[in-house]
Amino acid sequence: MLPPWGSKYTININTEMNYWGVETLRLGECHTPLFDLIERMRPNGRETARDMYECKGFTAHRNTDLWGDTSPHDLWSPSTQWPMGAAWLCLHIWEHYSFTRDKIFLTEKFDTLKEAAEFFEDFLIENAQGELVTCPSVSPENTYVTDSGEKGCICMGPTMDSQIIRELFTAVIKASEILNIDSDYAEKLSVLCSRLPANKVGKFGQVMEWAVDYDEDEPGHRHISQLFGLYPADQISIYNTPVLAEAARATINRRLSFGGGHTGWSRAWIINFWARLLDSQNVYENIQLLLSHSTNLNMFDNHPPFQIDGNFGGAAGITEAIVQSHSGKIRFLPALPKAWKTGYQKGIGARGGFTIDIFWDNNMLSSARITSLYDTTCVIYSEVPITVECAVECSEVITENNCYCFNTYAGKTYTIKPTTLLP
Repeated sequence: MLPPWGSKYTININTEMNYWGVETLRLGECHTPLFDLIERMRPNGRETARDMYECKGFTAHRNTDLWGDTSPHDLWSPSTQWPMGAAWLCLHIWEHYSFTRDKIFLTEKFDTLKEAAEFFEDFLIENAQGELVTCPSVSPENTYVTDSGEKGCICMGPTMDSQIIRELFTAVIKASEILNIDSDYAEKLSVLCSRLPANKVGKFGQVMEWAVDYDEDEPGHRHISQLFGLYPADQISIYNTPVLAEAARATINRRLSFGGGHTGWSRAWIINFWARLLDSQNVYENIQLLLSHSTNLNMFDNHPPFQIDGNFGGAAGITEAIVQSHSGKIRFLPALPKAWKTGYQKGIGARGGFTIDIFWDNNMLSSARITSLYDTTCVIYSEVPITVECAVECSEVITENNCYCFNTYAGKTYTIKPTTLLP
């Protein structure tokens, strides 16, 4: 009669985490109920945007439910006043397109993406530096401490908000280009996007969580929201933003040094962080901790109480260690733990419309098969020289800076092998 959290869907990470693996594990049809929920949220979200904020578009807060509620659900200051729920959920629309390249789906959902972005046209305000920021908002469920010792949650421009909005605006801009519609609106978003605050490094070498470099009241907090840009987004990476990548590492280590990762879903998020940082040893250690400290005998993730997001988030992290496809490139075994010396995984989804079977031995790639869903270009990043073969005529492979680029055709399978076996 009194279920935990009222049986609501928590959308400041937990619901989204449940869907992190559906595209990489080629279970895209399992995304459909989430898209249906977003559509139920839209009419309510318009009312919330209009009545609470006098904004157009639609918005949602920390929780929703089966009926698509979008208003604040409680009076808990660390999480209640957070208007980013609809924006984060809508990023799953773009993620589904990224893996499937289904233009019919993207056409159907473009207005939903656009309406989520429209809210921030009105909601964003200019700060003292001339940047556009959210206000009021929070960094989900965390509390800061000011120099005078006061504690607070409500703030202007927490880092995660800017990262989510940048991701959403970019998705709408790209969708506009792909579908060749609404170019004027895309141009407007591009201008707004350029005025969002950049990620910043704080006094501990960490990615700053708030616009001000506050201390955390709980340094080992389960949420690590400022690293949304590392995962599931692609705004922080070793290749493109090495300084921020080091700051992300410092952020995780600081959280862990104060006891972070103590809930199963938080540990699962950390696994995905380490995979994106290409840290195979930390991937392995945190999977072991997920299994030994946050998993019950029946394999249910233990929050406590039971939360399925730790199971699904952990599965996503395992696949992220084996294949990654963000930044427009496929990477094989980017964070493979040494303990997984020999193995294979079949049916992995990759952005761009590819399905991958991969095999490895002695911690090195043995072979991979890439099946293309559409006529498109495939780009593989590999520091080990590889060859690309196809049963039918194979396209020319262009090699530059460890990237192997070739055209693929719908339904055709391409075999990837290392040209030499390293000791």
